[in-house]
Order: sequence, then C-alpha cells, then structure tokens
Amino acid sequence: MLTLFSSVPCLALDITFLQSSSVNKDTVLLADITSVSDKTPLAQALGSQIVGTAPAPGLANVLDAREIISKIEKSHNSKLAGVTWKGSPLITVSRDSVTITTEKIQQIINEFIAENAHRLPDADITFTPESLPLPFEIPTGALSWDVVPSSPDIIGSTRFSIIFKVDNKVRKNFSVKGQTKAITTVVVTNRRLKYGEIVTPEMLSVADRDISSVKSFATDTSEVVGSVVKRNIMKGAVIGPEYVELPPVIRKGEFVKIVVNHSGLVLTATGIARANGHMDEVIRVKNASSNKLIYCRVQAPGLVEVKI
Repeated sequence: MLTLFSSVPCLALDITFLQSSSVNKDTVLLADITSVSDKTPLAQALGSQIVGTAPAPGLANVLDAREIISKIEKSHNSKLAGVTWKGSPLITVSRDSVTITTEKIQQIINEFIAENAHRLPDADITFTPESLPLPFEIPTGALSWDVVPSSPDIIGSTRFSIIFKVDNKVRKNFSVKGQTKAITTVVVTNRRLKYGEIVTPEMLSVADRDISSVKSFATDTSEVVGSVVKRNIMKGAVIGPEYVELPPVIRKGEFVKIVVNHSGLVLTATGIARANGHMDEVIRVKNASSNKLIYCRVQAPGLVEVKI
C-alpha cells in the first residue's frame, strides 16, 4: 500500500507510460514501465509499486495503464494531487531471458563426460541422443547446472538429467534420452572357447569394440593367455578376467608333499590333493599314510604347508 506523508510537497509530477518495456524479474514495478518528469520522493515511492506479474522468460504480456492508475489511486484512497498520467494506454512488457539451444545441451553433456574422464576407461566415449529438447528460455542471472547420468558409472547411461539453476534457484529440469558408447581396443576371441580350455595366443585377436555393456575386458592378449576358460565364450566376443582364471597350481588327485613347520621343526609327508588349488589357496589333502583329511595352504606346484 502506498503511503504519502503530509511533509512531502505536492509538486507537479508527470508520469508517462511507455509503449513497451523489458524486465528481468518475476514482478513488474511502475518504474519499469514509466518515465517521470522529476526524481522526487513521491516519484520514487510510486515507482516502487508492484503493478503486475512479469511474463515467462522470452515472452511478453500487455498491461493496461488505466487499471494500474486505478489500483494505485485506490490504495491511496484518493487521486494523487499534482500527478499527471500520460503516455500509452497499453504497455507491452517482455521478460529478459537466456536461450538454451540444443547445441548447448549437447555441449553440457559432452563437457560432463570429459570432466569425468579420469574415472572412466581409456576409450572414445560419446553420447548420442534419441532427440534433443527444443530450445527454451530461462531468466537472466547467474546460470549454473547439474548433470546426473542414469548410471553412476556414466558408461552405459541411457539418459542424462540436467538441472538448470539461475541464482541458485532451479528453473528447468529435464532428461535427454540416448545411448552412451565407449569405443576402445580390446581382446576378442577368434573362435568359440569351451569351458576348461587353456587360452592360447591363436585363440585371440584385438579389435575396437563398444565396452559400455561389457563387465570385464582385456586390452592385451597377455592378460588372458595361459588362463582357463570358466564358461563357454562365443566367437568374436570380448574376453576379460571375469571369463577366465589362472590354472590351478595343484590339481585334484595329484600327489603332493605336505610340510609341517612347528617351532623350527620341519616334518614332511606325502598326500593326495582332494581339490584343485591355486597359489595361497587352502585345500583339503588326504595324508597318504594315515588317510586323514587335513587343510593345507598351496605353496608351490606339488607343495602344500600345514601351519600349527
């Protein structure tokens, strides 16, 4: 409500409505849409009055000068002495805005991927959207944004959510659907590999593949050559540590030397492995003399140890 004090002289004041004006906030003040003949306290008081709601960013609306005058005079309970209203009867008010283009959206996603490259595989990572949103307007101000991939690992994400903020206030929130690919050189199979086979160099080659949906992969054949296939693998498939394992140091049914080291006293015996064993793995071994089953740690090919 406008309050005038008797101590303010009622000097002549011309207030002229403009034909058009632009604002960059949510409300429209009288000062936004008028010019005054003199910067008096009365002019400043009137100029601070809210006379309408601003349109959405990038849009415009029309205000009626007669309605504005009526509202101000009603709030003062009388006509304002010494004030002369002039200018356009209708004022077109537009809202300042920033246009977010489709190119900007793609740039934001690409920059997000690049900024997180340090925790991603060494690959050519790209996001291809199904379709991008149409350009849109947001208010002017300090612009920032947050990007949230559908997968925390980024690789394999099927959408990216972008939250636009102006002056730390959320103004736009939407998702872009698409496909994230990560192309890099990996080890693939030259033929179908069967469970239990020992991997040899002839079985493998390298090729560029999309690893976005691959759980495990090797980038050099030396990483898997000599390993045992843990499951059947199709020809041309990406192969990695998940699909192979090192061959056992000791095999089930093999005779082994059992070593017992107790207080500096070393005892040995002959045993039969009851399971395959890898280095440092604990397996059951049957003592060939007593037929008792004991747990031993694999130390080397043909050698297990019992620690007391």
